Amino acid sequence: MNLLAVENLGKNFGERILFEGLSFGLAQGDKVALIASNGAGKSTLFDLLLRFYDPSAGSISLEGIDIRELDPGELRSHIAIVSQQPAMFTGNVSDNISYGDPSASEASIKEAAVAAYAESFIEELPEKYESFLGEAGIRLSGGQKQRIAIARAILKDPEILLLDEATSALDAESERQVQMALEKLMLNRTSL
Repeated sequence: MNLLAVENLGKNFGERILFEGLSFGLAQGDKVALIASNGAGKSTLFDLLLRFYDPSAGSISLEGIDIRELDPGELRSHIAIVSQQPAMFTGNVSDNISYGDPSASEASIKEAAVAAYAESFIEELPEKYESFLGEAGIRLSGGQKQRIAIARAILKDPEILLLDEATSALDAESERQVQMALEKLMLNRTSL
């Protein structure tokens, strides 16, 4: 059985049809890349998988259960996303990483930061893990935000990982570090 199955998926936005008859299945540990031009619907597919809205046709199932039958919170507990523009919250570094698991210990937060190659820049911040990031993480570079988002996903320990152009807007050095962190995060996970 597939961990995640998309069957005859269709999604319309008024006159615009993004998907028509899209089907695929992912088993535990599969790694699949979606390649399409900008505006083709890759991010929309992720929004459907996270159930921010429902498909116009077809179905998406997790472990054989239609996701419309699942509580959105329960569904999302199995999934982590690292996007091109990761959400950062007003608060400190620890707050932003622990969003992946609000009950996480300080040691677990630090382990996730090390695994995401974020510890080196965090240790250089004035108050380290207690450093305030500003609104939407304004005090961080794009690569630093990505590594915080990856640490958050590592801490969450999801079965399914959604990577939405996670390295597309980074300079070469940041991309290298983010790519190394993503490789660790993708181990033994279903990744799309």
